[in-house]
Amino acid sequence: NALIEEHGMIVTFTDFLIPFLKRIGVMWLVGTVRPCQEHFMSSIIRQKLIASFDKLPVPALDKKSVLLFLPENEWHELGLLFYNYTLRENGQRTVYLGQSMPYDALIDCIIDLKPKAIVTSWLTVSDSKRISKYFTKLKKDIGDIPIYVGGSQISENKESLADYIEIKDLFDLTNI
Repeated sequence: NALIEEHGMIVTFTDFLIPFLKRIGVMWLVGTVRPCQEHFMSSIIRQKLIASFDKLPVPALDKKSVLLFLPENEWHELGLLFYNYTLRENGQRTVYLGQSMPYDALIDCIIDLKPKAIVTSWLTVSDSKRISKYFTKLKKDIGDIPIYVGGSQISENKESLADYIEIKDLFDLTNI
């Protein structure tokens, strides 16, 4: 709370929470932090992001939205919540679908909403062919809507994905 009060949510997340989460990840890998402790800390951060988001003004309903979701079986939500916060703080209208979105339901939602852009993230380790196939199909199914993607799995597979998605620093979403 003190960090958010002093620095705001964006600086708190990028300068303090991301380094903290990286340290927790290493500690989890070497066994000095148990999964329940990591989940507890992530839950607190999640609550703070949602509470900060709820304090932001609601953009005009006539603005085209940015759609945010996580692919099916992807549960790492903190980055996506932060992207949602960043977009809304910059006056964007957002539709947040959350974790593990079934593909067919996602396509139905895109058809209904006609968003101006899509934002997602992929952190869970997955076969690079599966990731490439997912985004190839998504781009084919949605046409010209830009897809912005972050996450470690995207960074590791960016060459095979470059024709389908926009890989950029999702911590700067001011020009979507």
